[in-house]
Amino acid sequence: MQYNHHHHNTPPPHTHTELSQDSDQQGQANALMNTAIAQHILPLLPPLLHHQDPLPLYALRMVGALLPLAPHWAPAISQLGLVPLFFQFLSVDSPHNNVHNLRVCTQLVLLGCASPMLLRQQQAVPKVVSVLRYALENSVEPFMEPLFELAIALLTLERLEQDAALEGGVTGDVGRHTQGGVGTEGMAGVVVDVLAVCGQGDVVWSRLAVEVVSLFAEAHPREAAGVLLQGPVLRMLGMMGGGGGGGGGGGGGGVFLGAHEAKPCIVVYASIQKPCILVSNTYSSTSPQYTCQPNTYTTTSYT
Repeated sequence: MQYNHHHHNTPPPHTHTELSQDSDQQGQANALMNTAIAQHILPLLPPLLHHQDPLPLYALRMVGALLPLAPHWAPAISQLGLVPLFFQFLSVDSPHNNVHNLRVCTQLVLLGCASPMLLRQQQAVPKVVSVLRYALENSVEPFMEPLFELAIALLTLERLEQDAALEGGVTGDVGRHTQGGVGTEGMAGVVVDVLAVCGQGDVVWSRLAVEVVSLFAEAHPREAAGVLLQGPVLRMLGMMGGGGGGGGGGGGGGVFLGAHEAKPCIVVYASIQKPCILVSNTYSSTSPQYTCQPNTYTTTSYT
């Protein structure tokens, strides 16, 4: 029996010297790029952002593309004094309120360049609520995902502030002790509107909306119970039922939230097909027992 041997022209492996040269060249290219950004691009940002259209749009696109790829430039952008300006653009009336600026604001919050004090001074939460309400009422679809992501970033920062307060010895309802934090309790007025997005069929929006509501419930359980345990909301939840089981196979799962004394149970049930919020107010003062089954809810008012 004869075998036909096929000879493939495979390139020889790189030698250690060649790999070292490639690494050196890549390092030199990165150094040149960093120098160009520091000396030529970043100094242009302030005049570009204050210039007439369309130059601010180009600047926002550039920063929005830069920060996710090279987050180490965030402090340099902050040192230019531009962080308040980005949040000033976050307004229904601003011509620079666009998806690029929303993403820049989100990155600045996530990277620690927007302190709770700055966010309060810039009224970041009321602005997010206003823009989100406008986007929902007018079906501004491109805004939905970046707005939810910004809301999640703000709520995540709020939770970090609350965790720090707990480590500092705060007891009881920590949300009441961090009212000077980010101010995300102001999102209460739009939680129901966010919740309604879960019934619109978009999986990405639904998942983000669930995360917004669940983080809000974690950070502010009293405010969340006040808006979620209402007849119209519970009826809406009933219509949104049918999200499938929470069993295995990646179909979804329950997340227990708002475990505070004498407080209703707020559960976010994230189903891949149709996420929904489940609310139950079964509570025992001696031994807290929270019961919440998928696609069920109770309408008994809690006092």
